[in-house]
Amino acid sequence: FAELEVKTREKLEAAKKKTSFEIAELKERLKASRETINCLKNEIRKLEEDDQTKEI
Repeated sequence: FAELEVKTREKLEAAKKKTSFEIAELKERLKASRETINCLKNEIRKLEEDDQTKEI
């Protein structure tokens, strides 16, 4: 039983590490996506402001 318990704990630790790594990776991707969205919003805002000044 002790051997099975050790193997199970090792598997749990490995799974936790893998999950933590994947979460960190996804957070980085989310952060990059949010930055891209904000940049695009700023570009759209600039273009809309330019269009409004040209119309006047």
